Amino acid sequence: MLVLIPWTPFALTRHIMRTGGFRGMFCGLSSTMAREMGGYFFFFGGYEFTRGMLTPEGKSKDDIGILRTIVAGGVGGMTLWTVVFPFDVVKSRVQIQSSNEGLLQVMRHIYKTEGGSYLLFEM
Repeated sequence: MLVLIPWTPFALTRHIMRTGGFRGMFCGLSSTMAREMGGYFFFFGGYEFTRGMLTPEGKSKDDIGILRTIVAGGVGGMTLWTVVFPFDVVKSRVQIQSSNEGLLQVMRHIYKTEGGSYLLFEM
């Protein structure tokens, strides 16, 4: 029978420190940083490009209004997740696995055993 333990933030932190030490608190940090730094580059690129495309001729990007700004933000978000989703899959694997494999090793393992499409669709 499966017994679920109700984890509190303090209990989870204590468990991580006992099993993984101080280093365990930062498991997956490099994967997260790679995802975020690259992702926001593409987010702002998609956002600004869309704002420019939605700006009427002779007006400033600042004059496009709330609806077009929301659309530009949505396009930026879709651009971000399209690019970073493979890194997010790897980041999640790094965080839940018990071995000490790094970002590239996990990515290679997923590609070899589950195929490249798994990095994009995780199905």
